[in-house]
Amino acid sequence: MQVYDMANKLAKEIKESSEYERYKRLKSNIESDASKKEKIEEFEKANIKIKAIRLRPDGMPKESMSFPTFKYTEIVKEDWLDSELYETFSTTRYLFMIYQYLDENTLIFKKAMFWNVPEKDLNTEIKRVWEDTVKKIRNNEYDNLPKISESPILHVRPHARNAKDTYPTLDGKKAIKKCFWLNANYIKQQIEN
Repeated sequence: MQVYDMANKLAKEIKESSEYERYKRLKSNIESDASKKEKIEEFEKANIKIKAIRLRPDGMPKESMSFPTFKYTEIVKEDWLDSELYETFSTTRYLFMIYQYLDENTLIFKKAMFWNVPEKDLNTEIKRVWEDTVKKIRNNEYDNLPKISESPILHVRPHARNAKDTYPTLDGKKAIKKCFWLNANYIKQQIEN
């Protein structure tokens, strides 16, 4: 039996399972209008945000996960415990909608799970990356912010529509909008646990 045939057989077995039907209903209810679903009262009260994650056939997320852009002139005024990043990660619970590619064209719903940033990660490595980011911004090093190779959890990179999508910098110039990203490897570890 070829690998492709085995994958198709497995996909058929998954689709016929009652658990798959339950997740399929959940996915359908949530995705029917995701923007409105995020606004439902229970989600707002619990500060739950929906994030879709697409996995490659090997289980690795196709991309790192982005968060809102930060303003260079504002982030330098923050202390860690009062920062937007700390607030986001310490108070938000995420509903991960996880999909997996079986091949280039076949994407299936795999599972849904609730997740929040572990406190040990938040107050160690994430804090370190945030502090390094702030330090470099204060030194006008906008092109030298923490890279994916510098942390197992978090990095900074552009998150803009194009090169003209910028924010003012401390030295009165402009730099492309950037944001914090959770590394794809870190996301993989979190959804496997």
